[in-house]
Amino acid sequence: MNVLSIPSLQERYGPQQPMAGVLRVGDHRVDLGALRLLGTEEPPVRLTLKSVQVLVELARNQGTTVSRDHLLDTVWRGTLPTPEVVTQAIKELRRAFGDSRGTAEYIDTIPKLGYRLIAEACFEDDPPRDAEPGPAAPEPSHDVPPSDRRPARSRHRAAGRWAALGGVLVLGLGAWVLSTHALAPRRPAPAWIVGPPWLVTTDPALEIGPAISPDGSQVLYHRVDAEARAGRVRLQSLTGSRALTIPTPAGSSDQHAIWSPVPGEIAVTRKSEDDCRILAMPALGGPSRLLGRCNRAEVVRFDWSPDRHWLVGMGSGFLARDEAGTRLMRQPVGGGAVESFPYPHRPGDIDLTPRFSPDGRRLAFRRGYLPYSDLYVMDVDQPDSLRRLTRLGSRMVGFDWTRDGSALVFSSDHAGDAALYAVDVRSGQITALGISPAVEPTLAREADVGAYRVPEQRFQLALLDAAGTASLPAPSTTSDREGALSPDGRRIAFVSRRTGRDEIWIHDLEHGDAYALTALPQGVPRLPEWRADGAAVLFVLRGDGPGQAWEAELDTRRLTVRSPDGLDVHYLSPAPDGQLYAIALADGEHGLYALTPGPGADLLEPGVAFARAGDAQTGLLFNYLARGGLFRWRGKDQPAERLGDGPYFRYEMPWALAGATAFEVVPEFPTRRVEAIDIASGQRRRVGQVDQGLGITAVSSDATGEKLLVWLLDRDGGDIAGFELRPAGAVRP
Repeated sequence: MNVLSIPSLQERYGPQQPMAGVLRVGDHRVDLGALRLLGTEEPPVRLTLKSVQVLVELARNQGTTVSRDHLLDTVWRGTLPTPEVVTQAIKELRRAFGDSRGTAEYIDTIPKLGYRLIAEACFEDDPPRDAEPGPAAPEPSHDVPPSDRRPARSRHRAAGRWAALGGVLVLGLGAWVLSTHALAPRRPAPAWIVGPPWLVTTDPALEIGPAISPDGSQVLYHRVDAEARAGRVRLQSLTGSRALTIPTPAGSSDQHAIWSPVPGEIAVTRKSEDDCRILAMPALGGPSRLLGRCNRAEVVRFDWSPDRHWLVGMGSGFLARDEAGTRLMRQPVGGGAVESFPYPHRPGDIDLTPRFSPDGRRLAFRRGYLPYSDLYVMDVDQPDSLRRLTRLGSRMVGFDWTRDGSALVFSSDHAGDAALYAVDVRSGQITALGISPAVEPTLAREADVGAYRVPEQRFQLALLDAAGTASLPAPSTTSDREGALSPDGRRIAFVSRRTGRDEIWIHDLEHGDAYALTALPQGVPRLPEWRADGAAVLFVLRGDGPGQAWEAELDTRRLTVRSPDGLDVHYLSPAPDGQLYAIALADGEHGLYALTPGPGADLLEPGVAFARAGDAQTGLLFNYLARGGLFRWRGKDQPAERLGDGPYFRYEMPWALAGATAFEVVPEFPTRRVEAIDIASGQRRRVGQVDQGLGITAVSSDATGEKLLVWLLDRDGGDIAGFELRPAGAVRP
């Protein structure tokens, strides 16, 4: 028999076509053309089209967890389903196979993550003689890119009548390709074998900062109590047994727990109202010892030097009036004077989270505040060997060394959602590991296992009126984020997953209705902005390649690409005169660009983090990556004019501009206040406060500044998950 390779659905394959062929799943055979199980049952067991589509998508990712969102995206694309449709399809398949969720032999439910086909699946050479014939399937277009970046696993090979391109099984709006390879990878052979993830914790509270033990049997994490503004460190087996809470004195909060080089010992950062200490203690309880002092106003991330004599961390502050930086520092274990770690560092460099390799020969760290980060690596005994390992300029939340020290596993959102990747330390080649959403990876030093955090956030959009009172114009059970007010203040453009995948939505404030403006075949839309005339929405589309600037017209819904190939766009700023500006990367370096027809791009100013285009009097305002303050662009080869200290782009909080007034979210925890800043005088005044949710993440305004919209973090949770990771070709012990 031939085996099965089924790339994900692609809309461009055209209208729906009949299906043909037999899919063997475990002990059962499914006639895809007749939508039924083949056997002796009378009457035959019938299946719905959607259930068969779900089954084939699970078979395509055989042995890998497929998320509910991915199934909604592929099987129900272009419709408005509820998540319950996936549940019903899974129930129908289980009934047909005689399967049970409690003792699953065919489809396994991974709580909060999705479903996994655990039975063997393959495609038979010849359709059954009583199968209903259908016309030959069309040949697929060779330029169709895969919409799912997760590498599949090749399990079997066999020869047969299906050619390498095979036939096409068209379901709904897309197609699956049948070939001679079982779930064949769409890329070269993977460098890493990734096992299916499993949940370690299921607590509804926010759980962050996982740190796996050297032997891979336990994981530390930080449980956040948002109301009490305190944290507790917990220790839990990777199999999910009951967690042990590390005792903490009253009035203190423990954070950033890691494993000590001393077997069975952990280290935590303990903060109180007037103190910050780094302590070591037995993991199962016992007296603590002082490792060092810290600044309670800063996030403390550190690692032990290979000789165990130093704690290497980061120290931040303003180095000069216009230069904000963070460099790596070290202090003797047990306390003592803090000094600079010896390595190349320039004023304005923002260096964070140092991690030594398992053999202690290399040091890696992250350079750049979010969302502009990259990984750097150097030989410990040769500081001048420092080099940039990645050129993504993305939101990187956590990284760790692989067990053999050949690669770094990191979380990045450069392709859309936060996902795990591995980068080879020697070549810089990046491999997608197929785990998403995922942040804060941590890997064991003595076992092929790791852990990460599954982020779960929900955002709502809130309007601030003239009195500063907040109201929810479009409450939703899903996450509505990255909202932008139209210039006339009558509509909101935002990103939402109401249809099962991220799209650009429009909400009419006068009539109260909402609709999806886009129906993208692939990619993740981000950060919509309104064209000055209010007739179109501009947004950034992220996917496998660089981020692109797109424009969607409201009347026709026509989509137009506004940025050239090779330019990695992060933020857009349309000007009142119709000019479109972008913050983008070229060759890994950030800059402020003017997008031109063609499309093309003209670099105006390098090293820019964020910008807003005002009217002719206000001009083009921006923030630098490595310099504090607000600046006005005065022309090419002309020094920018420094206007004042703010607004300043930080912590991924875009500010808004209306006339000569800027609006900025005050970066405090919890962030709830919006202030207006007069550009000419620098004077500030509070214009709004939100007393619900967990804080404000960004602000948008209409053209007059009389109406403000904020992105409200309504829920912040997440669980810790485990996964297996080993080099391809490695023999499992």
